[in-house]
Amino acid sequence: DVALIQQGLLAILLRVARWHRRRVATVQSAPAGLKHVHRLFEAEVDRRFRDHLPLAEYARRLGYSESSLNRASRLATGQSAKVLLDRRLAMEAARMLVHSQASVSEIAHGLGFSESTNFVRFFARMVGATPNKFRVRYFAPMAKDDLDTSTVVGA
Repeated sequence: DVALIQQGLLAILLRVARWHRRRVATVQSAPAGLKHVHRLFEAEVDRRFRDHLPLAEYARRLGYSESSLNRASRLATGQSAKVLLDRRLAMEAARMLVHSQASVSEIAHGLGFSESTNFVRFFARMVGATPNKFRVRYFAPMAKDDLDTSTVVGA
């Protein structure tokens, strides 16, 4: 009788240990899985950010729910997926403002904004300055350096 009870308890303990091991493995692999989801999301955003797709469309294309994209984004960056979408678009806008001679209107349309006024509002909200002020602030230190003759040999 005692041996039979011991074997039964041992079998139960083994089942609990296996269940616990699987559960721990699942929890430990979740961050890696979410990091993978985030990398997929970032790659898709890099390909499609000019299309102004809603988060639901990114989720559909990747085969995940919006909440999974948000969870993955928050884990990887501490920010929501929507914030990442907006930041990617603002980063590209800033890059274009600095590295091209295109007008604000041309950049707005190139980034998929139907109206340049919407772009100006979006950029100001994201960056804290209008596109024109951003350009002026970016190039002002360079222009000042260009005019500074104290560093020129022989001046």
